[in-house]
Amino acid sequence: MHHTPTPKTAPQAYLDPFFTGHDGLPMGFARPKALARYLGISVPTLYRWEREGLFPKRNKMPGVGCTVWRWSDVHAWTDASVQTPQP
Repeated sequence: MHHTPTPKTAPQAYLDPFFTGHDGLPMGFARPKALARYLGISVPTLYRWEREGLFPKRNKMPGVGCTVWRWSDVHAWTDASVQTPQP
């Protein structure tokens, strides 16, 4: 069964004022571990959802090569998930 999370209040570490937009949502890029914690899922679940097409695709940071997700993609996904009724 597929669980679509709706983040409640993220821990303060993920909502540092330097990294939030005017709407209070995180902005910029998220590493897998931080994103999984924000969504309330495990890192393997995050990768599985991506592989199954249930979650936005990851990106590689240029010059560094680390895996990240754009917060804007995550917000668009959560907005769409909230608006789409789940069976």
